[in-house]
Amino acid sequence: MKILHIIEQLYLGGAEKDLINKANYLADYYDINNYIFCFFRKGPLANSLNEKITLIYRNYSHKLYAVIKEAFLLEKIINNIKHEIIK
Repeated sequence: MKILHIIEQLYLGGAEKDLINKANYLADYYDINNYIFCFFRKGPLANSLNEKITLIYRNYSHKLYAVIKEAFLLEKIINNIKHEIIK
């Protein structure tokens, strides 16, 4: 099974920590391929990801530019990888 997680960035917030905990758990105990897509930049919590998790990001300095550019990249990723769950 493939799961695509979409988040703005992996900074020190509660949603980010929750996402990392869930993705690491699923990667360790189940046969699930996790992909994390960050719209803006990866952030400091990216270092705590399991090596089985694919992190997709680009470092942009301007959020509006990042959202516009990454929306097109996200569409390509969704069409190419064929995830069963997108959250």
